[in-house]
Amino acid sequence: MAAPLPFAASAAGKKTFKMLLIVALSILGLSFFIPRAAVFDINLADTYYVLSKRTLYYAAGLFLVLCYLVYQLNSRSLLSKWLVFLHLFLTLVPIIYLLGRIGGFNSESPFITPPAEMKIFEKLIAAFVLGQLLLIGNLIFGLIKLTKAQKHSEAV
Repeated sequence: MAAPLPFAASAAGKKTFKMLLIVALSILGLSFFIPRAAVFDINLADTYYVLSKRTLYYAAGLFLVLCYLVYQLNSRSLLSKWLVFLHLFLTLVPIIYLLGRIGGFNSESPFITPPAEMKIFEKLIAAFVLGQLLLIGNLIFGLIKLTKAQKHSEAV
């Protein structure tokens, strides 16, 4: 009996990872068009943060490229394709929402301060963190499954 095709080698896997790479490179490409002086502000309680929009775009793009590389290097050891889809959804939605919210091309300085907006922001951060935990779990449990399968095949 032939071994099942790894998700990354399947047509759906290839399209999924190409989409991830396209989004990552698009975000990195957009970062070069953002003025250096463009910033956004976050006001948490009594603390006021001023962050560069360009740096946020760089970080988001590089993070997505890193996710793409992790998936490419560990394509055989993924436990579930559904965990891949869930990870990408929980990663891309918060990133795209945040980048869309702060903009990048307008000259006005957006604020992330109203309590209702902060609650949305906190939920998106929680979803993002959960997505990264899913990636780690998918890789760890996939490696365990792969190791057990290899030991079983060596014993037979």
